[in-house]
Amino acid sequence: MTLLDRAKEIFSLAIINGFSDLHATFVVSQAAHETNGFTSSVFKRANNLFGMNYYVGQSFSVGKFGVYAVYANVEDSVLGFKDWTDRHVPILGFLSPRNTLSQWVRYLKVNNYFTDTEENYLKGCEYWHKKIWG
Repeated sequence: MTLLDRAKEIFSLAIINGFSDLHATFVVSQAAHETNGFTSSVFKRANNLFGMNYYVGQSFSVGKFGVYAVYANVEDSVLGFKDWTDRHVPILGFLSPRNTLSQWVRYLKVNNYFTDTEENYLKGCEYWHKKIWG
């Protein structure tokens, strides 16, 4: 599957699972960043689009690969990420339909989603956002 085909698949799954069109583009860009364009071993071996760590009782995970959650398929990975966002949105309030990718990354950082610097994570997401969405 090509990068754009995978991006379209994830975009559709994000929409079906409640993300707005705008936020779905951010979700795809984030997933591409986390998986190096859907080529990482964690993605290939665990269907893990978002670098989600495994924890007991995790929604939609079927096991673990090292420290990472394993998902039966890509859709379950999207569902697992949606579950994470649903648990964290009340902390900050609902995301605006006018958010920027920078605000999306800030939302993730404030909620301790990633350990990288915010600047570096944003650069990665911006790279993939431009590559996929133009």
